[in-house]
Amino acid sequence: MSAPAGHAVLMALAACGVALLTLALAAGVVRARLLRGVAIGLVVAAALAALGYLALGAPGARLAVPVNLAGVAPGLALDGLAAFVLLVLLPGVAGWLAVAPRPALPLAVAGASVLAVLAADAGTLGLALLVVGLGAAVIGGRGVAWAAGGAVAALAVALALAAGDGRFASARAHPAEGTALWLMVLLVMGAGVWLAARAEWGQGREGGPAGSVLATLGLYLLVRLGLDVAGPVAGVWAGVLVLAGAAGVGLGGVAAVRAEALGGVAAAIGGVRSGLVMLGLGIAVAARAGDDGPATAMTLGAALVLLAVLGWAQALWGLVAHGLVGGAGTEALGRLGGLGRRMRITLVGALAAGWAVALLPPGGGFVGLWLMLRAAVTLPRGGGAAEWAMAGLVALALGAAAALLGFAMLRVLGVAFLGRPRGPRAAAAEEVAPRLRWAMLGLALLLGLAGLLPGLVLRLAAPAVVPLAGAAPPGGILGVMGYAPLGLVLLLALAAVAVALLVKAAGPAGHRAAANWDGGAPPPPWLPFGDPSTQVGAAGFAAALWRHMPNAGLGWRVGRIAGMARWLGAVPRRVAPVAGLALLGAMLLLHGVGLW
Repeated sequence: MSAPAGHAVLMALAACGVALLTLALAAGVVRARLLRGVAIGLVVAAALAALGYLALGAPGARLAVPVNLAGVAPGLALDGLAAFVLLVLLPGVAGWLAVAPRPALPLAVAGASVLAVLAADAGTLGLALLVVGLGAAVIGGRGVAWAAGGAVAALAVALALAAGDGRFASARAHPAEGTALWLMVLLVMGAGVWLAARAEWGQGREGGPAGSVLATLGLYLLVRLGLDVAGPVAGVWAGVLVLAGAAGVGLGGVAAVRAEALGGVAAAIGGVRSGLVMLGLGIAVAARAGDDGPATAMTLGAALVLLAVLGWAQALWGLVAHGLVGGAGTEALGRLGGLGRRMRITLVGALAAGWAVALLPPGGGFVGLWLMLRAAVTLPRGGGAAEWAMAGLVALALGAAAALLGFAMLRVLGVAFLGRPRGPRAAAAEEVAPRLRWAMLGLALLLGLAGLLPGLVLRLAAPAVVPLAGAAPPGGILGVMGYAPLGLVLLLALAAVAVALLVKAAGPAGHRAAANWDGGAPPPPWLPFGDPSTQVGAAGFAAALWRHMPNAGLGWRVGRIAGMARWLGAVPRRVAPVAGLALLGAMLLLHGVGLW
């Protein structure tokens, strides 16, 4: 793609963002159905433009907007990273617009998000984030607004340290040094981590999609400002990102296992996604500090794959939850069951999202896990104890993520879609509306392609990875470093056919097929939903996790963490005399050995 073509794509994407904001303002005078159709068409067209831009090389493009907004002259820019993040954002935004009862606020958040990703300076980014934060605050709660406002303030100070005019290009040309660099990176990473972590816990039915958009923007800020604009970053920040990512993976995984409704599952998936991406960015910072280009490219590619796949899966889980509210009357797991026969399209969407989130092959999430684990194994090469400790923590977090998410998806799918209905409304569930069916099938198809053709996602992420790592991520279209998903799918299909044939051949002649939970006979009239004691409850085996810990939510966890911090703060005072004597003895011993 030539430079003029890239400039045309930038103008088209900017026009899409402005058009979405205009439609949000016109929501009071335009019919909701027409407004929703035009908006979804614009979002799909913008996603296709970003896809074509990445496929054809992603040449850089810049645009100076000849207007003045609150003293800010907006500047827009498009490159591989911005186009890939838009490709992550826009499919979920289209699904959100398809189900939103009042599309005005989603339109405002979507338009401002597009302009935030295209921003080329601190002023434009700050204005766009403020609009996103205001819209998300109305939908998701006051805490989301505080997260967005704090991120804007931190970013303004950080970019003022790097360049007086606040433009990203000036910061790259004249990077901050010394204390200014440390303070800038601290502010940028604090804003990105806070925005990505806090945004996932929005309340309300639409809080999940709004939180997903904000979390994606927060992770984008970490990559854009922490790795791109700030230049080479000290390796100590790798440990900060790895610790934040490990905490996000642990808390999000346990929340997914313990969630009582599908909305909570979607929010927990977002928390795990933020944690996994932070783990990848931490390894990338450490590898780049050690001048290891291939490892940096591998890890950045894994982080971007997880950002995309888990983002699409989280959006699909949000659509599934919305469909269950409309078709089965609730999204609470304790009141569902047996929906697989009555809501088949919804089941397809749940299976596609669950397989990707479980980080199992041949799902798309397994590719990011595989590449990140391989990069973590190579990280200690030529390093010291810090690299070994970081690699071990990353491997432990990845294993915990795979175990917790696999268990959570098995529990949700089994309780909601298998077994018997747990109530009259679930027994009479109806399939979702056609508009929502197409949205589910579109995202399911996207996840299926990402799982079967993982190299294609890495190829699309290459224009974002190469400028930051100096190398392209590994892998071809059909496989990634010894992992061939199509061959694995073929083996699984052959095994399933063989098992089905063996079961059929071993079955006795003339037997009558019946559901396993019926015990071979229909339920009696006084138990229309069967004996409750013969079916696993909504909690499943989740009660075994953290059995001795109270379910007091995030506030309880913060209190425990604060208590641990106070205890650790008192440790030096308690052990100071003993440690001083031990240190003095060790120094005398070493001095004596040296004299000898």
